[in-house]
Order: sequence, then C-alpha cells, then structure tokens
Amino acid sequence: MKIGFYGGLANNTYVAAKSFHRQGIDVVYIRDIVDTFPFSQPVWEDVSFTLSYEDISNCHFTRQKWTEIEEKLGWQLPEYMLDPSKIDGKLTEYYQNNLILNFWYLRKSEYRKKIILAMQSVDCLIVCGIEATILAWASGRPYIIWPHGGDIRFASDFDQKWTSTLNNIKKELQRYVLKEAYKKCLWIGSHDPTGIGGHVTPINYSIEYFPLPLKGKKRLPKKERSNKLKQCLEKLQINVSENSYCVFIPSRIDYYWKGTDRLLAAIEHIQPNNIHFLFSGWGKDYYKAKNRMKEYSCCTFMPCAISKPILYELFSSVDLVIDQFCLGTYGTSALEAISVGTPVMMFIKNEAFAHKEWLPPPVLNVKSADEITKFLIKIDTGCLDFDFYSSEITRWFNKTHNETIAVSKVFSKIEDSLAAL
Repeated sequence: MKIGFYGGLANNTYVAAKSFHRQGIDVVYIRDIVDTFPFSQPVWEDVSFTLSYEDISNCHFTRQKWTEIEEKLGWQLPEYMLDPSKIDGKLTEYYQNNLILNFWYLRKSEYRKKIILAMQSVDCLIVCGIEATILAWASGRPYIIWPHGGDIRFASDFDQKWTSTLNNIKKELQRYVLKEAYKKCLWIGSHDPTGIGGHVTPINYSIEYFPLPLKGKKRLPKKERSNKLKQCLEKLQINVSENSYCVFIPSRIDYYWKGTDRLLAAIEHIQPNNIHFLFSGWGKDYYKAKNRMKEYSCCTFMPCAISKPILYELFSSVDLVIDQFCLGTYGTSALEAISVGTPVMMFIKNEAFAHKEWLPPPVLNVKSADEITKFLIKIDTGCLDFDFYSSEITRWFNKTHNETIAVSKVFSKIEDSLAAL
C-alpha cells in the first residue's frame, strides 16, 4: 500500500512522510511548490542555515529563489518526493459530480489538476490544509484529514469576516466545497483533542488520535549539553553566561497567540541572576519585546531564524524550553524539544485530554504570569529538578510520538479504514 502526503504548515506532513518511510512504508510526499514560506520548505527541515528576521517577516521568496537556495546548499529531493510540476498527463475525470468544485475551483487551474494526478498515484492520502483537503476529495482516493487548526476552524464556521463582498463570496464557496470534502474523508486526526488549538471545540467533527511521529533521542548529560550549547551559540555569534541555566523560547514572539508578554512580566518581576533567556528571532511582537527587555542582560533575542538542524542542536543542549501560555495544547516546537528529552514549560488544558482519554504531556504546566514567576524562582535558586521532568517527558514521548509506535498505530488504523470500505 502506498501512502501519499500533501499540504500542511511547518513541514509536518514532510516530517511524517520521512518517519513513515524510515519505518519501511511505501510513501509519496507531494511537494507544494506554491507555498514559499521558509518554514514550509523541506530544505529548512534538512539543512543547517539561517534567515534574517526581515526575510521571515516579509517573505519575499519565490519558487525560483528557493531552487537557488537548495542548489547552493546542496539539497536534493528525496527519492519519495514528487514534484507535481514535472508530471506529464492530462486529468480527464475529477471523480466528484460537484458543479462548484469542477467549474470554479478546478476549471482554470492546471497546477491543481497536476496535484490531483499525483494524488491518484497512491492508495490513500494524508492531507493538511484547505486546498489539500479539497483536492484530495477531487482525486477520488480515500483520504485522512490531518488539520493544522485554521482549516478545521474554517470548516466549522468560526472565521466569517471578509474584507469585501467579492472576497466573501469566494470564501463561502471555498467553505462549501471544504465542508463537502470533510464529509467524505475516512477520518480526521490530530494529537490535539480539540483539533484546533484548544480555543473552542469544533462540534461538527470528531477527532481521532494521530500523533506526529518523531525520532527520539536520549537526553545528554549536563557537561555534554553545556559544551554543545557553547559551540552552537558561538556559531550563531551569541554570548550566554556559562554559569546560568539556559532557557530557550523557540516559538514566534506573539503576545496574543503565545502569551510571550506573560513571560516578560515574570522576568521583570524576579530579575533572575542565574537564568539566561534565549528568544527566537521572529514573530509579530519581536521588536516590541526586544525593546521592552533591552535593559535586561539575562535576555538575548536571536538576530535570525534558524533551520531545524540548528534548532535541534539548541533543543538538545539547553536546560528548558518555553513554548506558549494560551492555547492549552502542544505544537511542533514543544514536541521536538520533548523528543530529545528536554523539559518544557507551557500551558496544557489537561481536561481536554482527559475527555478524549489521551495522555497529556507532563510539562511544567503554567498559564499566568504569577505561575510562570513561581517556576522561574525555583530555577533561579537551583530548586527545580530538571532530571525528573526530563525522565517524565521522555517516558511520555516513548508511549505516544516515538515514530516506531506512532507510525505503527496510524498505519494500522489506515489499513482497518480501507478494509471497511
């Protein structure tokens, strides 16, 4: 059986395809050559390099520019990756007798037709995103929806404010087609029990457990981590006191979605002596936060965004990773840190996991500035047992997202779903 992957944000479908491939499953990753955002490029996942904050924010990248970057870095498409622009053939049947789908969404789009042709080369699809879900439906192949959040919110009528009447008509046509596509999928999967980032529950759709599979690594001893951190920061030309605990904030700096301002308030309150905070080099509130903390020597704001290999170097060498305090669930950054045994501080809505009888990650679970402050005081005074939290989070990861376990469970569910057709 051949599994196809398409769509998504932040390379999650690519990461999953790599894990399935490593586990010996026949996969095709259909490349999205329209999406040019840096974090969605496979090369960002595979090769060490950096981009400036301005490059990330302005996102003035073309497909030609990425081809040049890939060639310069020596990156090549994996054997299981398919570039749909190079597909020959003509799509003659859409498999769906839907007027809006056929004559509005597909009629003038040769690129979308090539995606469908690529999809029709597999036995089952795993798709993420609005466009990917609609095209999976049009392909006639069985498909599983693996939403990133915004797509299932859109299908559940949570986003209904548009800038113009024409835009409103286009969006509502797209929503109609997406809803039809949601009705026809095998199932909808996520490791988030709400499916949409913890804010509200999409009453229209039930969510099956589909963990993002990752390779796990054992936590390094403190001395090795310190040496590795020093080497990594030297490459990035960043100075951090060797006598401090290093806390890394990899997610974008965003007060509304991530609650970064709560962390800043906690730092201002305790003014730690033995913690150094390393903030990522991007996000809507990057400059606002950087200016706010300019008098605090314990805070460093990275001058650039770093690709995944460098990110993993930091994850595996810092003492603690801090993610978000708003959503109540965990995303890719937190999970990647967990996969190498690094403790994570964030907000998890345990009752949402309990409702689905899923295991919530055993993180340092905080939400308010006061709660953050209490944990930071423990860290600053040397009273937090990092080894305990590392052991707990590793045990949880090995039961849930370790790729051997996760891929086996998801693949078995796919087999059962197809057998029931």
